[in-house]
Formats: sequence, structure tokens, C-alpha cells
Amino acid sequence: MALLDTIKGFFGKAKQEAAELSEKAAPMMEKAKTAAGEAMEKIEHKIEDIRGGESPKEAVGEMVDEAKAAAGDMAGEAKEAVSDAVEDVKPDA
Repeated sequence: MALLDTIKGFFGKAKQEAAELSEKAAPMMEKAKTAAGEAMEKIEHKIEDIRGGESPKEAVGEMVDEAKAAAGDMAGEAKEAVSDAVEDVKPDA
């Protein structure tokens, strides 16, 4: 029975840690949604620029650069948040 209790304890702790990580990741998901919305607005403006006379090649190049920068920023923020969350739930050695 002790083995079964130990296993239940491990799963209970893992479930609790997963819930904590989920709570900490939620703000990052909201930031990602906001950034994606802002990126879409910028793309809409670029489409208007294309229609207004800017060459499609230039506009697409600018959109790609902006998308890469936004993705890099979001990835960095997400990596930092996950790293912080992992540090918070690491057992003391």
C-alpha cells in the first residue's frame, strides 16, 4: 500500500504543478493573442499600401520582417515565462 500511496502522491504533485504552470502561462497566451491581433492590423495596413502603389515584393518583404520580429519577441517572452515557472516548481535539492 505504501508504494501505491507514493505513486498517487507523485501524480497528485505533478497534477498540481501542471495546474500552476497553466496559470502562469495564461498571461503569456493573452500577450500572444494581443500581439497577433496587432500583427494582423499591420498586415491589413500593408495590404492597403500595396493597393496604394507600393510594389508587392517590397510590401511582402516588410510583412515578413515584421512577422519574424513579432514571432521572435513572443518566443522570447514565452521562453522566459516557462523558465520562470519551471524554477518556481522545482523541488528544493
